[in-house]
Amino acid sequence: MLEEARSSYIDTLNLLTAVRLHTISATTEDMMLAYFITTEWCMWCETPNMEGSPLAGKRTTAASYASVLKMMLEIKEDFEIQLAAEMDIVEMVFESLNPNLIEVGKNIDSPAVKESTKRYYKMLKCTADFFKDKIGCSAFSNILEN
Repeated sequence: MLEEARSSYIDTLNLLTAVRLHTISATTEDMMLAYFITTEWCMWCETPNMEGSPLAGKRTTAASYASVLKMMLEIKEDFEIQLAAEMDIVEMVFESLNPNLIEVGKNIDSPAVKESTKRYYKMLKCTADFFKDKIGCSAFSNILEN
């Protein structure tokens, strides 16, 4: 549902809130995806006309999206707290990755790689970057890079 809703602000916000407040059943992997989508929305608010942004062409300045960015940053912070609390489960997700997926991730710009695989890998990378940059744990990044 998160992937389908990600290009609509209202749908995204509703689903992110449901995942954030645990009002719908969501796995840790779902939370990782929600974190990735929230991170995307933060980038889109800062640079609305970037490639892939649903905001492109609607308003031309990042200032137009300041309130949306503020809300998304708050949601992102909540997901960071939740992901850090579930680090053991995140570790299980990374440890159970198919080695072929990791190899595909190294060639993510290849046209042969399906969009869903690209997005899944980007979700993993976003999560790994969070743990590396904010928690100081590079184990997940190492799994993706080795």
